[in-house]
Amino acid sequence: MKDWPCDLVLKRRMAVGLCFTLTAMSLGAQSNHELGIEGLGAVKHFEITYGLNQSNLSLLRGVVIDTKLEPTLDLKLETEQGFFSLQNGLGWWLNHEPALKSGVSINYMLGRHQDADRHYQGAGDRSGSFDFFAFAEWQPVVDAVTLYANVASTPGLDAKAFAQAGLTLGLPLFNPWNAFVDLNETWGNSSYWQNFYGGTAQSPTASMKGVFNPTQGGVLYQSKTVGGVYSLDKSIDLILGVGTLEASANLMQSPLLGSRVQHTVMLMVNQKLISH
Repeated sequence: MKDWPCDLVLKRRMAVGLCFTLTAMSLGAQSNHELGIEGLGAVKHFEITYGLNQSNLSLLRGVVIDTKLEPTLDLKLETEQGFFSLQNGLGWWLNHEPALKSGVSINYMLGRHQDADRHYQGAGDRSGSFDFFAFAEWQPVVDAVTLYANVASTPGLDAKAFAQAGLTLGLPLFNPWNAFVDLNETWGNSSYWQNFYGGTAQSPTASMKGVFNPTQGGVLYQSKTVGGVYSLDKSIDLILGVGTLEASANLMQSPLLGSRVQHTVMLMVNQKLISH
């Protein structure tokens, strides 16, 4: 499948997302029968999340080495049979229950751009590409304990694979505040490592910092976040969080890496526009 420049695909995804947003908002007051969307079923849930997020995955810049605080946006539309979101792509449910959700989709794996991060300067750009995505989310204790995992793989012989698994613990404090702790770990296969963190003898960056040619994948980062959720009303939540992003010892062998431990911050609003 052809690779597209990161900014072009993101603009297309934003355009598709806007179409879903306008459709959901205009149809939200209608009956389930009237809400029918061919192939996906009736709209059951629609929410939008926006704000600021400091991360090494930027919606506009792609993958970066140094975490950056930038505007972020996600939207999630769920129907009886499928879903669409900027995070999980366009797909279909395997299971859709309050305590257990899983699905498969066509999504997009971000690329990297040397003008987006000083560590990539001279190393060249890597365009993003569409990928096959699968995810699962299980709440053994609803609204208190959440286990989640996802995996993405691009097509082709030199497929890049990325995976994530984590745990979120929620704790009510005092109305309207709730606290949370999120722990997660990310992995990549050898192609993913080489694409985003490798350095060969022919690379200008490698010639200055050393050669790194990974032959196997492994753990990329471990992330820890603590924060709070302030409920303005039944449909709007303010999310605050701070944390750390720590690179694995093996990843630190890359000539592109800087600090092993970096800070992360989030300040976002989650708004439920439709929820049945």
